[in-house]
Amino acid sequence: MGPPNGPRSISAPRGDDPEASWLLVSDADDTLLGHPEGLRTLTRYLAHYPQVGVIVNSSRPVKSVSASFQPIKGFHPRGFIGALGTEVEIAGRRALGWSSRFGRWDRTLIHDTLAGMGFEPHVDEYQGTHKVSFSVPPDRWPEARKAVFGTRLAIQVIESIPSNFDVLPRAAGKAAAARYAARRLGVPLYRVVTSGDSANDWDLLRVGNGVAVGNARFELLRRVQDIPVHLARGRQALGVIEGLKAAGAFR
Repeated sequence: MGPPNGPRSISAPRGDDPEASWLLVSDADDTLLGHPEGLRTLTRYLAHYPQVGVIVNSSRPVKSVSASFQPIKGFHPRGFIGALGTEVEIAGRRALGWSSRFGRWDRTLIHDTLAGMGFEPHVDEYQGTHKVSFSVPPDRWPEARKAVFGTRLAIQVIESIPSNFDVLPRAAGKAAAARYAARRLGVPLYRVVTSGDSANDWDLLRVGNGVAVGNARFELLRRVQDIPVHLARGRQALGVIEGLKAAGAFR
């Protein structure tokens, strides 16, 4: 899907230290992954620009998403954010201080509430300690949302097509975890580039220089019309490269 109104971007200030660090915080499936040649091209760019670090930010738990990148030669992320921003791993070490801020998280109550309504949970690979994922038809999203908020837990709900219904702590999320990782690595937000393709990336693209890749779903494009994101023409990793160039991370 191409951009409806041509490319838009939010750019970092020009004229400052060109060797200063940048950070790419990118969704995995259908953003970094999905176009093998595009990812190989991005990997070559990253080798040429070692000041650009990468954090992979996925709805899948860290264990699952990190396994997807192990076979990719030369692609070495500095860390992973998993389970919709409920898990953070930097330099191979889990950031326990991040997940500890969620306090008491009664995933059993959320799970039983949704299961009791007849909805099917996603497979274990997509669940997390602080993330409950179910398949809920869009026409029943309002009903499911009312039920989980009725538990009075401090939660947020993230819905995306075709029938993804995710519940996580209010303090979590892809965007919050991206900001946390940038602080940990000492990278200012104007040197952070974020990229994604679906509705669960919407809040992530509000961090730093957001990039909606060329294959972004309409559900995401509809939500970013009023925020300054770069609408890439390139698909998957090629769109990520385009966004990095637009922000000034790649020259």
